Amino acid sequence: VKPKWLKSVLLNLLLLVRPYKSREAYSSIWDEERGSPLLYHTEDLVEKLQAKLGDDYDVMIAMRYSDPTIEETIKRCQAR
Repeated sequence: VKPKWLKSVLLNLLLLVRPYKSREAYSSIWDEERGSPLLYHTEDLVEKLQAKLGDDYDVMIAMRYSDPTIEETIKRCQAR
């Protein structure tokens, strides 16, 4: 979801309608600076794998349900 502020608003609305325990558990793992743990751990992995593989490879993230989407990532690969 873009822009980022809209994503934040939608996330907060979603968290309001989820059952309290789920909301509490999700909030406990959310990072105020980096956001979703799934995304920032994936970004960290991509950075380390890219450094290990070198410039002969392009390591990219693709997510099924959020940005960057698989379709966007495939288009980026094809454009290179």
